[in-house]
Amino acid sequence: MKLSEQSYEWAINHLQQESDTDLFPKPLEIDIIAQEKCYTLSKIKDIDLGNYEWNSYRRFIIPKGELSYRIVTQLSPMDSIIISSIFYEYGQKIEDKRVPISDKKVFSYRFSPETNGSLYSNMNSWGEFWNHCRIKAETYEFVACLDISDFYNQIYHHTIENRLIDSEMPNVIITAIMKLIEFLTQKLSRGVPVGPHFSHLIAEMSLIPIDENMILHGIEFCRYADDIIIFSNSETDIRAKIYKIAEILDKEQRLVLQRQKTKLYTRYEFLNYADIMIKDNPLDIQEEEMINIISRYSDNNPYAKINYNNLTLIEQEVFSKEKIELLIQKYMSKKYPDYPRLRWFFRRLSQIGAGEAVDYCILNMERLIPAISDVCQYLVSASTTYSGDWAELGKKHLNYSTMSCLNQMNFSK
Repeated sequence: MKLSEQSYEWAINHLQQESDTDLFPKPLEIDIIAQEKCYTLSKIKDIDLGNYEWNSYRRFIIPKGELSYRIVTQLSPMDSIIISSIFYEYGQKIEDKRVPISDKKVFSYRFSPETNGSLYSNMNSWGEFWNHCRIKAETYEFVACLDISDFYNQIYHHTIENRLIDSEMPNVIITAIMKLIEFLTQKLSRGVPVGPHFSHLIAEMSLIPIDENMILHGIEFCRYADDIIIFSNSETDIRAKIYKIAEILDKEQRLVLQRQKTKLYTRYEFLNYADIMIKDNPLDIQEEEMINIISRYSDNNPYAKINYNNLTLIEQEVFSKEKIELLIQKYMSKKYPDYPRLRWFFRRLSQIGAGEAVDYCILNMERLIPAISDVCQYLVSASTTYSGDWAELGKKHLNYSTMSCLNQMNFSK
């Protein structure tokens, strides 16, 4: 069985636009493949999926916070093209089985491939999720926030296979997908890879029975990936619904709720919490000015790219080297730096590509490791606006890294 040439062409555009993972900078090979698209298509268009063997992959331990981490998988560029082509061509079959978008219950990773290469809907789904939850909470007395523990690593492979069959995928496609997942998890019976974009749709597909069960039991809920928010007018009732969801998760997939993230709120407590989640919540007036400019030029689209040269001189001054470095230092000066928020800030800087944070990033790379993916994405976006000497900056970084290694060796002695 062969995929269409259109699917392969879209997949190359997709990888060029969004890279091959959520967490790593785009591999150089993808740019080369995109530059030689015609040649690449001539070589892969006749691949028979029934006989295709997946290639070696890479696994990394990536810091998530100060002491936490996640294990991330990166496929070979060729495998990334093929699996992306598969989901472009057949992903709608999965989307059709999910709770409809119009029900406003499931907000995460709605399959909606665009010609520019985006795989999921580009709307601000996270913001819409929290806005809708806030509006919904106005009519309920109690709200509970739940989180599925270690979700991606706990998804059973037989659940994935059953859902693919239920989606009426061709047998060759089901076999190819399952073969890849089992290969990536070294034949363990559970887990989907963290990092590749297709994994999100697989994870959402695995939750279809969970969503349907919650609807069947009359639970008012909104879900974004593994975050579930439920609503009720009775404290007794909402506690009962928490236990019912725990039961559904256990019966369906032996999943469990994360105890530390299970929280019960009154209406007004939740409204205050939702306000924090909805607002950009800038650290100070300087960051607020930066966010306002980015939001104005991007029309609040977190994926939109902004031409830094289109900013006025007054607006560019808001992104001065001194202001950006001071802001990053404020985030880093805490005993436990707010890395999730810092990553968010670097993603915003990536939208506008202001080069004024490049020096700080290169010379403080070791401390920024928990945010390394977003830092690297920023460096790529700032490559055309950075006014310094890249070669000289590279020498400084190498000298710093060498001195750091020597100091560690002396310390260990």
